[in-house]
Amino acid sequence: MINITAFLLSHLILFSSPSASGFDNLFSKIKINNLYTNSMKCMPTVNQVNGYLAKYNNDVFPDFILNFNYSSYHKAISAYKISFSLESEVMLHYSASLLDSHNIELDNKSGFVNNNIKTVNLEILDIQPGEYQFILEIIDDNKQMKEITQTIVIP
Repeated sequence: MINITAFLLSHLILFSSPSASGFDNLFSKIKINNLYTNSMKCMPTVNQVNGYLAKYNNDVFPDFILNFNYSSYHKAISAYKISFSLESEVMLHYSASLLDSHNIELDNKSGFVNNNIKTVNLEILDIQPGEYQFILEIIDDNKQMKEITQTIVIP
């Protein structure tokens, strides 16, 4: 019995939600927890407490919901990933960018969402620890724009 317990404990996957990001205050109610192995090769960069990045309701700009999926930094290969979903019942154009401290664009994804949900994944390879900017611009048919900017700190 002791051998089985020792084996299980040595291969235990821990579920917790410590953070290594400046997104801490933005995501304050996500129920999904970060997945860690005992080697800690992949570190989360967002405290996942709330799945909503933004739920925007306004008479002028169309309603949309922006959900956070995950954010992680893989230290061994120096890779950073962030994923979010944009939901709207009308046509919206989005542009998501990750910028370094010198405002150089490291990754960009853009597209349209129209009466559905669109999942967007940004990934940067060979990234060094430091501060980065996540910028999301959402534009409606009337050329009105909403911008969401957040600082990401990679330890």
